Amino acid sequence: MIAVTVGVLLQALFPAAVAGWWIGGMFGGVTLAVALALILGGRSLHRVGARAAEDVRSQAIHALAAYKGGVLTAKDVSIALGGTEAEGDALLTTLAKRGDDAVLEVDDDGQMTYRFPHVLPAAQQRWPAAEKARIADAARADVRVGSGEPDYVEVPEDLPAPRAGKAG
Repeated sequence: MIAVTVGVLLQALFPAAVAGWWIGGMFGGVTLAVALALILGGRSLHRVGARAAEDVRSQAIHALAAYKGGVLTAKDVSIALGGTEAEGDALLTTLAKRGDDAVLEVDDDGQMTYRFPHVLPAAQQRWPAAEKARIADAARADVRVGSGEPDYVEVPEDLPAPRAGKAG
C-alpha cells in the first residue's frame, strides 16, 4: 500500500517523468521480498516446532514406559500428557508404526497394550516364555486374598538356558 501511495504521489508531482513508477516499483519489490521471506520463514519455523513437540511427546512416553515397567495403554498416555484417550492411542500407534521400540499387543479380551522391550525388567527380556508361563499359571491359580501362603510357579523344563553375560 505504501509503494502505491509513494508511486502515485511522485507521479502527481512529476507527471512527465517516470520517477514515480521506478521508485514505487522499488518499494513494491522490497516489500514483496520481505513479505515472502517472513511467510516462508514462518512455515519453516512451524515445521521445526511441530517436529520438536513430537520428539518431546515421544520422550515423555518413553519415560512413562520406563516408570510403568515397559507396558502402557492409551489411557496411561492420555492421563500423563493431558489429552484424550484417542490422542494417546494415536501417539502410541505412531510410535509402533515408526518402529520406535513400541510393540502393539492385543489380548484375548481385545485390550490393547503397547510394550516397550527396551525398558522391560531384565528377567522378562531374557526369558519371555517364563514370564508367559507365570502369567498363565497365575491366571489359572485359585487366588485367596490374605491366605499368607507364598505363590510359586513351576517353570517348564523346555525353557532356554539363561545367556551368559552381564547381570541385568
